[in-house]
Amino acid sequence: MYSEQEIQAHRKLWTEALRSGRFKQGKSYLNRDGECCCLGVACEVFLENGGQMQTKIENGIKYYSYEDGIGQYEVLPKKVRDWLGISDSSGLLVEPVKVETSTYQKSTYYLTQLNDDDDYTFSQIADVIETVGIR
Repeated sequence: MYSEQEIQAHRKLWTEALRSGRFKQGKSYLNRDGECCCLGVACEVFLENGGQMQTKIENGIKYYSYEDGIGQYEVLPKKVRDWLGISDSSGLLVEPVKVETSTYQKSTYYLTQLNDDDDYTFSQIADVIETVGIR
């Protein structure tokens, strides 16, 4: 397990990567054809910083944590969740975020919803991680 100080440092690396412009934003997959969702960026940051997990690319989709023969391509692998101190594989927020557009208003509970459904940019998602928090 990681200490709270280590977890905060890992999350900082992640939010910095989200804001860096190094990653092209995608939806619905951790990493498909080189486009990552916010959780896919977390996987890449984990690997860049010495995290160990097998990956495999098949039909443009990158599978993470392939050791068990299954691999994750839509949700955060346990190794990365542990590294970031997150209990939920979809990035459960500490409290819901109110999302308003010209046509609707709703509450969003997961990072995956902000990325895939609500069209938040990586920078906006980094802000939510830092201000609202994730569990």
